[in-house]
Amino acid sequence: MSAPVVSRSHSHIDDPTGAAGGPTFEKWDFTKIGDSRVLGMYRFDNEKNPVASQGLIFGLKLPTGGYRISNADGAVAERALQPGTGSTGPRAGRLLLRAGHAPRFELVSSRRSISRP
Repeated sequence: MSAPVVSRSHSHIDDPTGAAGGPTFEKWDFTKIGDSRVLGMYRFDNEKNPVASQGLIFGLKLPTGGYRISNADGAVAERALQPGTGSTGPRAGRLLLRAGHAPRFELVSSRRSISRP
């Protein structure tokens, strides 16, 4: 299981042209838990070549991170700044392990199922 800690510090000027009454400075500064991932692995035996093996990765991404984080003024941060997505989804992949090499992981499927309150 992994639960990343997301730290964001972001600021920008909203409406720099002043068309809506003048430029507004917006700032977000937070550290929150992101979406968790629970992964399992199944490794196939390779009797012909014991220094290399393959396997499958499977699991879920869980919506543990907030996706409606707002700043001190109450403005909700843009989607890319949010520590979470608000969605749950399966994870599947494959891996290759070889002696003397770093493990290689490849995500094969990542279908999202949105569940927002």
